[in-house]
Amino acid sequence: MKEISIEELKSLQTGITVKIHDFCTRHGIRYFLGYGSLIGAVRHKGYIPWDEDIDLGMPRPDYERFIHSFNGEYPDLMVFAPELDPGYYAPYANVCLKGTLLEEMNLSHHGREIGVKVDIFPIDGAPSDDAEYARLREKMERWNRFLFYKLTRLAPRFRHDKVLWAKTIVWKLMLLPLPFSAIQRHIHALATSHDFETSEMSDKLSFPNPGNTRMYRSVFEHYIDVEFEGHLFKAPRDYDVYQRAIYGDYMQLPPEEERHPHHGFHAYWK
Repeated sequence: MKEISIEELKSLQTGITVKIHDFCTRHGIRYFLGYGSLIGAVRHKGYIPWDEDIDLGMPRPDYERFIHSFNGEYPDLMVFAPELDPGYYAPYANVCLKGTLLEEMNLSHHGREIGVKVDIFPIDGAPSDDAEYARLREKMERWNRFLFYKLTRLAPRFRHDKVLWAKTIVWKLMLLPLPFSAIQRHIHALATSHDFETSEMSDKLSFPNPGNTRMYRSVFEHYIDVEFEGHLFKAPRDYDVYQRAIYGDYMQLPPEEERHPHHGFHAYWK
C-alpha cells in the first residue's frame, strides 16, 4: 500500500466534503462545518494549519435523512454509522472514500475497514432544566468512556505508562461481558431522548465536548456560506455563539507548543 501524504489527505477530505455539500444542497438537508473545521474556516479560510481532519454537524432529523439516503449517490463514497451498523466503532457517522485505508495508532475500528473520512456529528435536543441536563451528560460521558476503553489499543500508546496500561486492562476486563452493540444502543437512546425539533436547547450529545456546551436550538435554524480551502460550505449564521460555547475565545491562537495534530493515524491507498 502507498501512504497518503498529509496534503493529499486534506485534498481528499475536501473533495468528500464538496460532494456532501452538493448532496445536502440538492436534498434540502441542513449541515454545517463544525468544531476545528469551523475555526479553520473563520480564522484561516481553510484547515487550521496543524489540523488534519474535517468535522461536520447535522441536526438529528437531517442526519437521519442523510445516513439513510446518501449511499449509492457517489460510487467512490460510503457512509457508515452506528444507526446503520450497531457494531460500528464510532457513535457518529463517517463518510469514507473507497480504495483507501485509515489506520489509527491508538484506536481499534472494531473489525471495520475505514478509509479516508469526514466525520458527521448529529445535533440532538437537550433538556432545558440544568439538573436534568447535568444528569444526561453524566450518563452520556459514562457510556462514551465504556466505548473508549472497548476500542483503545494497549500498544503503543501505553508502553511507557504502566499505570495507564494497568487501568486500561482493568477496564477492558470489566467491560468484557458488555456487548459493543449494547453500548451503542445506550448512547443512541440517551442522545435522542429529547426530540430536536421540539426542544428549546440542543447539544452534540452522542460524542459530547467537555463542559456545558448546551445552546439554543435556534442556533441551527439559519445558515451562511463560509470559505474553506477555496470552496463555500455552510456554517450556522450564529456560529460565534456556537463556537464560543465550546471553545471560548476561539479566534485566539493557542501557544506554539500546542500547535500540532491531535489525531494519530496514517492513511493509505489500497
